[in-house]
Amino acid sequence: METEKTYERRNEDGEWVSENSAALVEPIVIAGDESGIVVDMTDDSGPLSEVDSDGLVGSRRLEIVNNVLIERQKQDEKWGPVPRLDHDFGKWLKILMEEIGEACAAELEVDFYEGEIQPEFIQAVDHELTQAGAVLVAWLEHRAAIREEQRR
Repeated sequence: METEKTYERRNEDGEWVSENSAALVEPIVIAGDESGIVVDMTDDSGPLSEVDSDGLVGSRRLEIVNNVLIERQKQDEKWGPVPRLDHDFGKWLKILMEEIGEACAAELEVDFYEGEIQPEFIQAVDHELTQAGAVLVAWLEHRAAIREEQRR
């Protein structure tokens, strides 16, 4: 007998809802081209939206990664592509810690707010963490590009 699996997806209001495997699921598929990151939610194959054993939802994880990649693209538009030859380990670490510091400051706003926590406070924390994730990706891209240049 086949076990029924539970999937999560966003409904029309953007809320996460659980459905059984008999329901249609809209996993996020990430693709890219010269115009940037594309999120394709037309596939109904299910596994990308399956609830993982650690409780994370595959489509939610892909949404987070997609947001980090979009932020990476914005960083390249603002600062130029990697490698950035004037960036050493210490400079990358300072940039990362600045973003982590902003996430901490945003979280403090949530912790010490008197009254009902507003959604924009939570979104600010997520945004700063997304920027930190994008800095880490840029740093890894930078290191890979330097190694590639050294092999030539």
